[in-house]
Amino acid sequence: MLKQQLSEYFAAHRQELVEDISALVRIRSDRQDPLPGKPYGEGPAAALAEAMAIASRHGFAVKNYDNYVCAVDFSDAETQLDILAHLDVVPVGNGWRVTEPFQPLEKDGRLYGRGTADDKGPAMAALYAMKAIKDLGIPLKKNVRLILGTDEECGSSDIAYYYQKEKEAPCTFSPDAEFPVINTEKGSLQAFFKGSYEPAEAGDAPRLVAVDAGTKINVVPDRCAALVTATELAAGVVLLSLVQGVSVRHLIGAVILAALGAAELWFAFSQKSLEEELGAKVDERALFIATRSGYLTVRILNGLLVAGAMLALLGYGVTRDALWMAVALTLCAVVVALFLILLAANC
Repeated sequence: MLKQQLSEYFAAHRQELVEDISALVRIRSDRQDPLPGKPYGEGPAAALAEAMAIASRHGFAVKNYDNYVCAVDFSDAETQLDILAHLDVVPVGNGWRVTEPFQPLEKDGRLYGRGTADDKGPAMAALYAMKAIKDLGIPLKKNVRLILGTDEECGSSDIAYYYQKEKEAPCTFSPDAEFPVINTEKGSLQAFFKGSYEPAEAGDAPRLVAVDAGTKINVVPDRCAALVTATELAAGVVLLSLVQGVSVRHLIGAVILAALGAAELWFAFSQKSLEEELGAKVDERALFIATRSGYLTVRILNGLLVAGAMLALLGYGVTRDALWMAVALTLCAVVVALFLILLAANC
């Protein structure tokens, strides 16, 4: 009989519950810089104020503990049960597909938005459980207190503050886990890791300099960026070190050669005048390289040779065939010679 009454009650108040959850979800309440009277910033304080307004509207006594937490009491009897829920959320991250994080949307029987499951939705579900018992006139000998915190995601300093002022109830549970109950959690590890390198050896591989990932210590990162550097930064030094057969360096050399080749081709097909390119003192009839057609031909050839060296370099990286390395070094030597010729023609 009681189960049927509760089922009918929640069916009748379903939309009202969804609207109250949505009102909280619309408030961005991840932890921010503290403000006077708002220890976790504007968002968590705004979510707390909204929750207190909802609870008051439903006829419950509410107490604010300096914007750390608020307490919602079922009655004025001695408290037997504390329900711990929280209104703060983790940062939104990327990859939202159904809706934006702070624009709650009900679709196919599910409510989407940041905090709908962790933990604004369960917080309102607990409040409505208290409301159902009150509205149906089900008698309780002891008080039930719903404690709504605003710092669960970053260490629960809000609850520590609360229990400095109030004693714990004999029974406590938190609607912030899997149904029906979890009686033990693994806890968490917050640690800092560092690495060191032995003195650089000849042909030392590129090394990791820095990693940037995530926004909060308790949030699985949705992206990761790493900064990797090599001892050799100049293309010539990279090419000389390739004989040691480090595949990562083949890739570095190929990228550098590709950039050089692209630059050569771009300059070759640029619309600059011959005087701008070679200088006004050049006698166009004295040297083939000083004519526009000859100059463009050499630059195009240079670009193609660079591209060929890049392909040969990648070929060696894949096959480890010395012939590919010989071809790459030969083409690079020709490129250097042509560069010197162009430099001489420009003087």
